[in-house]
Amino acid sequence: MTNPLFLPLLGVAMALLCVPFFKPRLAGWLSFLSSLIIALFSLIPAVSVLMGNTIESANIHTSLGDFQLLIDPLSAWFIVIINIIFLAGSFYGQEYLGHYSRPFKKHSKKSRQSTVHNKQQTSNLTSTLADCPLPTADSKPTHHIDKSQDLRVHYAILPIFQASMIYTTLINDLFFFIVVWEMMSLTSFMLILFDRKKEGTLKAAMNYFIQMHISVVFLLMATFYLFHLTGGSTFSSLAALPSIASAQDSLLVFMLFFIGFGIKSGFIPFHTWLPHAHPAAPSHVSGIMSGVIIKLGIYGILRVVLQHPADMITVGWIIMIFAVASGLYGVMLAIIQHNLKKLLAYHSIENIGIIGMGIGMGALGIGYGNQMLAVMGFAGALLHTLNHSLFKSLLFFSAGNVYQATGTVNIEKLGGLGKKMPYTAAFFLISAIAICGLPPLNGFISEFIIFVGLFDAIHSLGLSQSFSFVLIIAALALIGGLAILCFTKAYGVVFQGSPRHEFKKEPTEAGWVKKLPMFIVAALIILIGLFPALIITAMIIPLQLFIPDAGFLILDSGILETLTGISIAAGVFIAIILFVLGIRKLIQRNVVIEQSETWGCGYVAPNPKMQYTASSYARTFRKLFHPLVFMKKDKVLIEETFPQKAYSYESQSTDRIEDKLISGPLLKLIKFLGRFRIFQNGQTQSYLMYGFLFIIIVLIIEFFNW
Repeated sequence: MTNPLFLPLLGVAMALLCVPFFKPRLAGWLSFLSSLIIALFSLIPAVSVLMGNTIESANIHTSLGDFQLLIDPLSAWFIVIINIIFLAGSFYGQEYLGHYSRPFKKHSKKSRQSTVHNKQQTSNLTSTLADCPLPTADSKPTHHIDKSQDLRVHYAILPIFQASMIYTTLINDLFFFIVVWEMMSLTSFMLILFDRKKEGTLKAAMNYFIQMHISVVFLLMATFYLFHLTGGSTFSSLAALPSIASAQDSLLVFMLFFIGFGIKSGFIPFHTWLPHAHPAAPSHVSGIMSGVIIKLGIYGILRVVLQHPADMITVGWIIMIFAVASGLYGVMLAIIQHNLKKLLAYHSIENIGIIGMGIGMGALGIGYGNQMLAVMGFAGALLHTLNHSLFKSLLFFSAGNVYQATGTVNIEKLGGLGKKMPYTAAFFLISAIAICGLPPLNGFISEFIIFVGLFDAIHSLGLSQSFSFVLIIAALALIGGLAILCFTKAYGVVFQGSPRHEFKKEPTEAGWVKKLPMFIVAALIILIGLFPALIITAMIIPLQLFIPDAGFLILDSGILETLTGISIAAGVFIAIILFVLGIRKLIQRNVVIEQSETWGCGYVAPNPKMQYTASSYARTFRKLFHPLVFMKKDKVLIEETFPQKAYSYESQSTDRIEDKLISGPLLKLIKFLGRFRIFQNGQTQSYLMYGFLFIIIVLIIEFFNW
């Protein structure tokens, strides 16, 4: 009988054999059907494992070696997350990508009519040809670009991308793991490149491609070094390090793995690909990447921590330092962004930091022998991985609706969209409340669990450790407060107020194909927030991999009752508000509302530019944290007036870590290599001379036996 772990490959086969040969719209739905098959055959064993049933495994024999596919509770948890977000994104993408084929289809019909007309006028063409102007080199084509082939390729790659992420969580052998990891990076790179005609998209994709291969280099170094020390190349080989290798070697192996997986996750300072790739990709791909692909880096770190028993205190503090820095720096840079998708990308870095805090707490709890700290840390990390996948994908889908309705994600040009796109505004508001960690939504649950673990550590550890945890609590609280500042800016400027820009087409609400997956994701966000006991109970089996007594500790701590009480109280409060608003609307349904001008202190020429902009809203924060966040202003003279000159200003945010670690060194390297451009002069004689000199040098070396 076929092993169930091979069945997801049926969806991959369907995507490769069927999707490329159909029209784009049908190819899109076949691609979704392929993803549904992959999800179905991977979720059945995963859910079975999470319910405590037998772990599924399969042994694979190849000419390159043998390896094992294995679904344990940790991989099962991530398989569930991958499939939920991927199916939502794939379904959303059907309508999001639909407009790429429609313009060409309309033009094709018009072109066919024009062709028939031209055939009828052939007899008159010769006599009038002399009077027609010839096209010049500057003439621009009037036809639309046919994206149908790009759509077919995109749809065919999506299920392969999904399968590669799933099999990444199943493979135990590190060499074969890296092969599938590389496939995941390549397919995501191709998905980012959908709008490859845009220079910014091409640069962002190449940046992502290069940094993902740097990640692979670190993972390969860690694997080879582990093989050198233990003779094994599986994750379980890490358990043999304490008895074979020194503490320094064990820590070096961990750091190599952490950097490799940290690049994929987006930890500071390995984050520089993320703010570029997310805005460049189509919004459904951005939602999947932020919701899932960066979580595969978290999976790798959790897998290494699970199998790496040596010096967990050092490991825990290393993770905690990177996590706190990521959380604070990510949210700070998010606040000053003008690009809505780039703002969301930096919030992914922030939430990776929160997840990292949970992992660091778990490792420290094991190192200090504090089981409550460990279980709350790992519980918060696992749950926030799921929660962030939900509300961040919903935020990116909402940003995609805004982009296709207005043609821009520049916050400075947006405003008043709440009246024209009420569903999108509601979805964005729900996910914004969730990402800020406010009750009664899911983000509050996971962050509250992390807070509980941190406060418990203060009471149970020594003075120096307690002081460190007080600082971590302060950092986490500051992250939450700054997130509220950021999303009040984003929601208020984009969806409230008056329009700041006149678009060619009036913005309208998205269609039902986009809204349906957004409804489902929003429902899950609310469900987890109102009934946290359900999801926390389902998470006990993965937690038992790290802490065998996790179930008893959670049930005995009383946290389920506390969370349930807070969620119900917040839910009732919101329900009362909605009830009062409903009664008010019912009473006033027949009331004639008169509108008149608001007294403006004698000012009679209101202007949309008088509203808060994204820059002015964040100005006080930017001034306060100027050493960390920096805005570059471009000033252009627009009018010579007396006694003063009039200028237009445009500000751009800069990432100082990226400038120091990536952009600065690259510019110096380019400047250095530019000195050798004289050798690439385009003259054939010079290139022949180079070859001749090379042959002479080889002969001299051979003659003197060097």
